[in-house]
Amino acid sequence: MRSLMIACLVSVALITAYCGPSSKKGAWIEADLQKFSSECTGIKEMKDLGELGQKVCECALSRSVAEFDSYSAANSSEAGMKGIFEACAKEAAPAPSP
Repeated sequence: MRSLMIACLVSVALITAYCGPSSKKGAWIEADLQKFSSECTGIKEMKDLGELGQKVCECALSRSVAEFDSYSAANSSEAGMKGIFEACAKEAAPAPSP
């Protein structure tokens, strides 16, 4: 009986350690936030845009966190991310002068 209890406790500890924290819609874990930011700002076109590219990435991150359960889910939704980046590019673009 005692060895069964120890085996159960070890199993629970391993499962808890393996699963760890995970992202959810509206609350991504730090690793997902950093991965998104790093990959977005690493895109050549975003680098070329300078501060404007940074604003687009910040906007896209914010919208992605609100819409997707994790970085992985966002990264696998090409259509969803395309819409987010298009909206963020329009939002970040300077207003045309009259």
